[in-house]
Amino acid sequence: MEIQVREVSLKYKRTKQLTVKVTSPEDLVPLIHKTLPDNVREHFLVFHLDGANQVVSSRVVSTGTSNETHARPSDVFQAAIIIGAESIIIAHNHPSGLVDPSDADRAVTRRLKAAGGVLGIKVLDHIIVADNNFYSFKSGGEL
Repeated sequence: MEIQVREVSLKYKRTKQLTVKVTSPEDLVPLIHKTLPDNVREHFLVFHLDGANQVVSSRVVSTGTSNETHARPSDVFQAAIIIGAESIIIAHNHPSGLVDPSDADRAVTRRLKAAGGVLGIKVLDHIIVADNNFYSFKSGGEL
């Protein structure tokens, strides 16, 4: 039997500010806004943290439409596994300007938290940003 393995090449964006230590959602919101490619479509982002809760890299996992984007657990955790992240914070934007989480937002948060539990990578928060406002699942008691 012959086994073939496809080589994986992964590009992730290393943050220029490795000193961003996340102690609250407010610490990360400016970096989320800087990382977003635009605010016309929804983008799903993941931020990789080390053991000291410092952001070591970030990645745009998916880009969707004006009102939805999808994030598969394999896409969200791929870079985190490769770089050895201790935890992640997921984020996405709402171009509508409203930060209230949808049922789909809640479902993906639960699914990713469960996947992280299996992998041993904590999902510390899910942050939804819009213009000058944000919603934190952790602060809202949903994570």
